[in-house]
Amino acid sequence: MIAKRERVLASLVGVLALGLATAGCTPDGTPQSPTTVTETAGPVQVTLQVYGPPKVIAAYTTLAAQYSAGNPQVAINIRPYDDHDASMKAFEETPPGKHADLFLMSETDLDGLRADKMVQPVDQLLVERGVEFGDGFERAGLETFSADNRLQCMPTQVSPMVVYLNLSLVRLRRIAAPGDDPPSAADGWNFEEFTRGARQAARRAGRGVYLEPSLEYVAPFLLGAGGTLVDDPTAPTTLTLGEDPDLAGLRQLLDVVRNPRLTYSRKQLSRRSALERFRAGRLGMIVGYRDLLPQLREAEDVPLGIMPMPSTGRRSTVARVQGMCLSAESKVKGPAADVLAYLTGPAASERLAQTGYTVPASVNALDSTGFLEPDGISADPAAFTGQFRYLRPRPEGASWQRLISGTRADFEQLFYKPVLGPLEERLATLDEQSQTLLNPQPESPEGTESPSASASAG
Repeated sequence: MIAKRERVLASLVGVLALGLATAGCTPDGTPQSPTTVTETAGPVQVTLQVYGPPKVIAAYTTLAAQYSAGNPQVAINIRPYDDHDASMKAFEETPPGKHADLFLMSETDLDGLRADKMVQPVDQLLVERGVEFGDGFERAGLETFSADNRLQCMPTQVSPMVVYLNLSLVRLRRIAAPGDDPPSAADGWNFEEFTRGARQAARRAGRGVYLEPSLEYVAPFLLGAGGTLVDDPTAPTTLTLGEDPDLAGLRQLLDVVRNPRLTYSRKQLSRRSALERFRAGRLGMIVGYRDLLPQLREAEDVPLGIMPMPSTGRRSTVARVQGMCLSAESKVKGPAADVLAYLTGPAASERLAQTGYTVPASVNALDSTGFLEPDGISADPAAFTGQFRYLRPRPEGASWQRLISGTRADFEQLFYKPVLGPLEERLATLDEQSQTLLNPQPESPEGTESPSASASAG
């Protein structure tokens, strides 16, 4: 995503290419283990910790069963969790030596996992198993999980943020400027067309658009306006929301999301969520990731369209990146690496894509029927796969998560507070407060209070 990561990836790909030349392995996506396992009283036990909705857990369970059927010397034990937070909480509370051999995680977890020495780099292990990295996996995923010239974890999905539309309320042919072609997923659209779509939907139904009030969802609009969000994406020390062009991009967005004719109020959303209103045909557009698709598909009476994030000057988006790590504690690294190569290969990635919840990091899986028509329902892939080139630099890892969590209340006020006061002053204060989030103080000895805690309390 950024220049430093690109240099790291170039070095990594060179190392992996050399390994592939000497490995002599040919991956075909079938669950065939290359590892020789000494025969024992029973199969080697590989523990796999995953999270997600029931369809995703069921897919992993099926894949585990298929792998063990083809490799009876290995048994895969699934530890399932409902969502990311529950899974990582369980991981943190697991005693040393008891962690899963393989575990699913988010890019925001990687810094902490590496600091705790919990991950085993997987590049050479996967090269030995014939995994082709150069063109086989989405670049953004490999960059995200590369550090110290090693691939720390294997990317499983790269899901760009998109806009879902009720096509009976937002008619793309009618929002284009006179003489212009209607917007499309492949060609994108601009902010003016996006705004006209919201107004068109609001006239036909309840409201036009819902955007979650958080820095994460605001980011594409600011990045598209030429903003940077922070002073330095690689080593951020402060937000820059109070400075142009971030300020100009945010001001433009707030004109839409604070318009009561175009968006529901916080009180209205507390009675009935934006998702429920969209599925009831009372909301024209909702912004989200791929995992929102199956929930929206439940509304059979809503003709669903998918568009990329609107351009506010240049096309931009952000993505949620997910990966699978090999535990540094694992006592069965060889068999676990075999399982990892299988689970992140094209066949398994396609099976996961069939659930409708994922945008696979495997390039071959992106062209599969499982991704293009999840559960047999056509979903325009250009709105997802066409956006990888427009991913813009933003803070990474734990820094990004701290900014999102620590500024959530501020963005709720920006979206919903009736009277804001001077926007520049509010954002300047927010920028200043962000410095504590990005440069957290070490924990104080028990019984004392850190300076930052005292300031927050006041």
